[in-house]
Amino acid sequence: MSLLSDSYKKQKLTKEEAMIYDLMKPKNRRTFLKMSDRKRKKVVKQIIKKLERKHVDVSELMKAEDMADNLKKKYAMMNEEKKMTSNAKGTVTAKTDELFTKNSGGISGASGKSRLVNEGFEEMRKVAAQQADKMMEAESRYEKKEKRSIEEAQREYLSRMSAATADAAGKAVQSSTSRKLAASAGNVISQIAAAAASMVMAIIPIMLPVILIIVVLVVILTIIFGSVALNEEQTDEYGTYEVSATVLQYRDKILNELKKYGKEEYIDLMLAVVQQESGGTGNDIFRASESLGLKPGTISVDESISQGVKIMCKNMTDKRVNVSSTGDIAHIRVALQAYNYGGGYITYINDGKDGSWTQENALSYQKKMASQTRTGSSAKILGPYAYGDAYYTDHVLRYYSPAGSSKTSAEVKGINVTERLKWLFPEGIPTTETAARSYMQTISVPIYTQAGQKSSMNITVHKKLVNAYRQAFEGMYKIRFPVDAGTTAAYCWRQMASNATKQSYHSYGSCIDINWNSNPATYTGGSYNPGHDPMSITSDVVKIWADAGFFWGGAWDGYFRDYMHFTYTNN
Repeated sequence: MSLLSDSYKKQKLTKEEAMIYDLMKPKNRRTFLKMSDRKRKKVVKQIIKKLERKHVDVSELMKAEDMADNLKKKYAMMNEEKKMTSNAKGTVTAKTDELFTKNSGGISGASGKSRLVNEGFEEMRKVAAQQADKMMEAESRYEKKEKRSIEEAQREYLSRMSAATADAAGKAVQSSTSRKLAASAGNVISQIAAAAASMVMAIIPIMLPVILIIVVLVVILTIIFGSVALNEEQTDEYGTYEVSATVLQYRDKILNELKKYGKEEYIDLMLAVVQQESGGTGNDIFRASESLGLKPGTISVDESISQGVKIMCKNMTDKRVNVSSTGDIAHIRVALQAYNYGGGYITYINDGKDGSWTQENALSYQKKMASQTRTGSSAKILGPYAYGDAYYTDHVLRYYSPAGSSKTSAEVKGINVTERLKWLFPEGIPTTETAARSYMQTISVPIYTQAGQKSSMNITVHKKLVNAYRQAFEGMYKIRFPVDAGTTAAYCWRQMASNATKQSYHSYGSCIDINWNSNPATYTGGSYNPGHDPMSITSDVVKIWADAGFFWGGAWDGYFRDYMHFTYTNN
């Protein structure tokens, strides 16, 4: 296939197909283009499903790719302008800085800016590329195996026919009473064998479709039942999807309801349930109307929150479950599965069993309660039996970052300040962006905007400090301190702004700058006016971050102060 042909075929791909194509290794792209439109569509669909199981949002990935393409085009145009206008160097540089300031959260300086734009999507691209290549390689192996199966079937059929013919000939020779009759019989049998062989060769082309159908049926059965085995794998990755702003708008209402049960610390778990159940759309956000004996979606938001929180708190405090903390994932899984299946599930796993959640007993209970089976994608997503969601716990926990997945704020504070960097990086401080990125996690935190509106923003931080950052942002959210997402950032692989020969501690995800336009450093100039500028750091905000284990750069001794800066290592 020529490169021109490849280019022509690529133009005919859908947007999703083109994105998957670009992620593949060159050797897999040709195979991808050779596929029929129908098969290619099926393969892309399978890749996207696998990515969803890996918690990769394809729509967000496509947006990121579009953003990167747009930036490349804008830079190309700027470079052309620079070439054409010899005296325009200052203008082009100014436009470049303006473009990056707009698209990289206000961080200036050309070095590393394009990386900042795609920072949150680096891992998604890597996972997507791996899945695309894995699927194409599996397709290639399947085609080779299918070809071998057909050839082996042909050989086996011919072998059996030849053996049967030879056996018949031997018996005829043995039963003959004269050599002449035997010879005659041998000739006849030889003719029969030749005719049979000709017949077999004529029949084989007719049988090929039948053989193919059998092979396809085997593959389909493998996919259907193999998908169950795939879903049975329990994941230990939590919080890799973020709760949407649509769900976060109900945070205060849900928190007030949790206070009735003394369970405020489980607010993030409740938000994860809402994200899975409804995504925050409609009135019955907890999908709790049926537990009241009513039709789906027939209760108000307040009624849904009241009933949903009641059921979850009841499950968590059941003496057979007894969730002990926000990090007690083993028992949280039982409470979650019972929220989806009903309280009968708790009884089921305690009846002669150890009372623990397992994927096996979630599937067995589903089978026990179902009156019919599922097929296709619904079986893969929800389980093979038509009752509830056998994979509900994983589906909820992908939106939840439990305290058990990292140190709690109290434990974080307990690390001696001189040992904190070593605690964050026990195998040594990373010296490359790739190495540092493996320690990071992007999380969603609630904020109030400058206009006083409830919102949320994403920040990338060290995995061990996830809960400490969450605690601090929840504290600022509680006192309604406004945060400008465009001038607030944590992890960023770069040199120090005050000393270009040293690596910034932002590179380690251990510090954050908040509202930097209103909270300058002494070396940058600008005014710091707490009490007058609502975006300036106040003493209440300093206390909130101190309670989470962070030092404030505005309290450093001497001339050098950094009012925007909160740091875990006091650097």
